[in-house]
Amino acid sequence: MHDICAEFDVPAHKREPYYGSAQLLVSYRLLTELEPLVYLRTQDLVTGSLSLNPRGFGFVEPELSDAPNLFIDPLDLYDARHRDRVKVEIYTAEDGRVRGRIKEVLERGVETCVGIIRWQADAYWLSPQNDRLPPSIRIVTSDGPSYQMLEQIEEGSMVAALLFDHPASGELSARPLHVINPEDPQGELESVIYGQGLQLGLSREAQDHALQFPDQPTETELSRRRDLRHLPFITIDPESAKDFDDALYAQPKRQGEGAGWVLWIAIADVAHYVSLGSPIDEEAMKRSATLYLPAQAFPMLPHRLSNDLCSLKPRVDRLAMVVRVEVSPQGDLSEGDVYEAVIHSQARLAYDEAAVLLGVLPSQELPKHIVRHRAHVKAIRDCARALKNRRRRRGFLNLELIEPRLNFNISGMIEGFKVSARHEAHEMVEEAMLAANESVASLCIKESIPALYRLHATPPDRGIERFEVQSELLGAPFISKRKVKAHHLSKYLKHYEDHPRSELLSSLLLRSMSRAEYDPTSGLHFGLGTETYLHFTSPIRRYPDLWVHRQIKAWLTTKQDDSIDVISPSHDEAVEVAAYASRRERLVMEAERRVIDAYKALYMRSYVGEVMQGTVCQTSPKGFLVDLDDYPIWCTHSAERLPGSFRYEETKFMWRDVIRRRKITLGSPVEVRIVSSDVSLGRVEVLLSDL
Repeated sequence: MHDICAEFDVPAHKREPYYGSAQLLVSYRLLTELEPLVYLRTQDLVTGSLSLNPRGFGFVEPELSDAPNLFIDPLDLYDARHRDRVKVEIYTAEDGRVRGRIKEVLERGVETCVGIIRWQADAYWLSPQNDRLPPSIRIVTSDGPSYQMLEQIEEGSMVAALLFDHPASGELSARPLHVINPEDPQGELESVIYGQGLQLGLSREAQDHALQFPDQPTETELSRRRDLRHLPFITIDPESAKDFDDALYAQPKRQGEGAGWVLWIAIADVAHYVSLGSPIDEEAMKRSATLYLPAQAFPMLPHRLSNDLCSLKPRVDRLAMVVRVEVSPQGDLSEGDVYEAVIHSQARLAYDEAAVLLGVLPSQELPKHIVRHRAHVKAIRDCARALKNRRRRRGFLNLELIEPRLNFNISGMIEGFKVSARHEAHEMVEEAMLAANESVASLCIKESIPALYRLHATPPDRGIERFEVQSELLGAPFISKRKVKAHHLSKYLKHYEDHPRSELLSSLLLRSMSRAEYDPTSGLHFGLGTETYLHFTSPIRRYPDLWVHRQIKAWLTTKQDDSIDVISPSHDEAVEVAAYASRRERLVMEAERRVIDAYKALYMRSYVGEVMQGTVCQTSPKGFLVDLDDYPIWCTHSAERLPGSFRYEETKFMWRDVIRRRKITLGSPVEVRIVSSDVSLGRVEVLLSDL
């Protein structure tokens, strides 16, 4: 940097801004600092995701970097649209501010929308509800069902539509999927679902490809695998589960072998059926995860696989990837062994049935084929207790936030809420899955097997500082005198578990956390307190798990015959998959949240005008949120509804009435009237009852 400044005759006392610019480029990973003020140019463009504002400008959030979002002027958008993944050139505008100019669109981010059909200039057009999309999109259909449907749609009708770039012109085009009735509650919910921009249905090619597999594994395939059909594996899942992607068996060690258990975790061998580059793989990669909505799920894989061939159903042979670990009485794990196998699950248990066998829930009559597995369930429970004790010694974040589930009537409409109690049957399955994920991560690190690790960074200082202020306001002060560790937070929550605002404390603490990401390089998972962790146990519903399965299978192949040349993905390829999976995960989670909020808003319509009690759970200059006492719903009280005498104090998270000396802050009990409930926005508006 000194040489560059000298080349352009920049005096020493004026070089500070240049040094700052260099550090900014380092933060965007365009430069690498080899030593103080010595830099290497590593790339020309920043890769990130575009978020458009309805007024036309946008911001790009850089990938794999904590650098500030880049402002994008409308003139610098290229042909990028909302949520697109883009490459951006950084430049300094005339006003001296750093901005971005989009140079390339890598992938489209919005695949569906909801809009109104219009007829104009001898063509059908779609006017999207999403104000971040162009106001008018040409509808293009070929001869077939979609064209016939379009002929029957009246102008002004609302439709769900698939968005795509026209292969000839490259222009954004739309293809109608089906008509939506906005006057019907179900239609309102469909509008919200399709408005998330995610493609829901799988392609016909992927579904047809799944039909080609035989109903049972071939003898040739069975003969090359380890035969574990003699082991009494069982599956333990929710009562409503349709796919069973894991099965367990824990065998107490015999006398003379030492105390402890041998734990087998069998995971459906999805990679056997979903080969790289196949139509199913392309669809699974595109979605990256199954979308779970309150009343239905949109799977990552065709039903033929997720609910049949890759579901570890009882009393049928199924292909599996099996992790075998030895667990000591203290919960310590031996080096895990992973292999391709065939299993024959003996029984399918619901969580509550397992809890009855354990004595956690009151005794009730169960089928004999369930009761005879009592000893197996208890062995899994005992093994899981040891595993949890090990994790407790190591330290982990015990943050239990139970989200009440929506309860539906036979017509599919919400009629209330229910809390499914968590008990030891849930915990023992989770402990087994954590052990499998950690064991496979350790194997990948030891054998240099490409993997996508699950990383969860230490909470940012600003998040912990904010929580310190918030917790003090709630009368449960948290003071971090040193670098915060997961077990510090768990100990704090345990100390205040009987506090009247304990649930709010847990929620606020969760919001102070960093978000988890996928990365091809192993690192810290703060919440679990380990640096060896990945996702392996759910390849039916998460693409990163499937990706890891492929690498394990490739390693096993070369281990059995080193003459076989298996091409491993490069580090750059792994980085791409990890970044995409992390990005899609955020989109799916946001879509799930938005749809749940829409269902809650629909439910609260019948309570508009009623007065309810609640607690202030979040404040901002825009107003505050109220958590209702009787329903698990956060309602919005906007600042515009407050009298002009109210002032917001940012440092205290408080609205203060300077005339009446009233304070509204975190944890304040309030009485509110339900003013409105908007399904499309998923928002319930309230007003303080005494205003």
